[in-house]
Amino acid sequence: MNIQHHNKQLSITKAIGIILVVIGHSGCPELLNRYIYLFHMPLFYMAFGYFYKESYIEHKKEFIQKRFKGLYIPFVKWGLIFIILHNLLGRIHLINVNGGGYETYYNLLMYLKAIRAVITLAMPECLMGPLWFLESLFVSSILLLLLDYIVSLVASGKKRRVLVFTITLILFIIAFITTDVLEIIFPRRLNRDLGCLNFIYIGYLFSRIQSRLSYKPLITALCTFLLFITAYIWGTISITDFSIRNPLITGICAIMGWFSSMGTAKLIEQHCGSLSDFFDYVGKHTITILIFHIPTFKLITLITIFVYNFPISKLASFPVITPTGLWWIVYSIVGVSIPLVTVWGIKYLKKGKALYTTKQ
Repeated sequence: MNIQHHNKQLSITKAIGIILVVIGHSGCPELLNRYIYLFHMPLFYMAFGYFYKESYIEHKKEFIQKRFKGLYIPFVKWGLIFIILHNLLGRIHLINVNGGGYETYYNLLMYLKAIRAVITLAMPECLMGPLWFLESLFVSSILLLLLDYIVSLVASGKKRRVLVFTITLILFIIAFITTDVLEIIFPRRLNRDLGCLNFIYIGYLFSRIQSRLSYKPLITALCTFLLFITAYIWGTISITDFSIRNPLITGICAIMGWFSSMGTAKLIEQHCGSLSDFFDYVGKHTITILIFHIPTFKLITLITIFVYNFPISKLASFPVITPTGLWWIVYSIVGVSIPLVTVWGIKYLKKGKALYTTKQ
């Protein structure tokens, strides 16, 4: 398979994306939330597609193994950890266990059901809610490889790319019709994963013409402004359940979000020195932040409980307690920084241990 070289601009773009994910879950102001949800998840699908290669169809086993290790294994591993801790988390009020379904204390049968759900790419645990993206990206990446392989049997070169793009666009529209119009939800939200193939492939196509794409400040500012205007006038979307409302507006917003984020990343890379290194570091640890920002939020929720004298049961609020004032800023800072500091600390301890062992 092709060796992928580090792309700092794209890494910073991923950092922008994951920071927006955290802010979107933090109870931020409504307009900001609408703006974020217009494009932040399509941005991640497109960033993933940016590194897709047509040659992967000649290395299918390696491709699948890499996606299995990088997406499926983290999803299942952390899902099982949250399941094991489920009853304990309920007793200390970190999750709600007073509802129905999986929101109750587990007995042996419920543990087995939850384990089966995670292994088959469902999400019974509320604290692993954001991990739906790992499941979706895993399924979508395998589907894209399959589609590309089938198309490669009948077409090559530009015709192959046009055909794959056309099919993913049709699937995008079908996913919209089944979800928003007919209100049909496929098992494991397969309609969402099929629809998002188009975002991934657009990212791949952008990578092929990267030298011709312009990320000038004016275009960056214009796309950002238009996204805010769209959020204010039209509203927003939800990729989680593929409630996109209008496929044309959603597609345009996804592309504007790409140019807005990549343009901002370019400015940071070129003019912000050490700050660009920080964003690059964030971009390298997006999955860590994705997994741990919701559990980290509980620290701030606990503080707000003491400050406002809320009942301790409010600690189970998901993803945050009822927004109050500027607490969303604190949630956002902690949701990004604590996972990063934890990762840095673990690496530092391992490095120190290895150095000590070598001296011995």
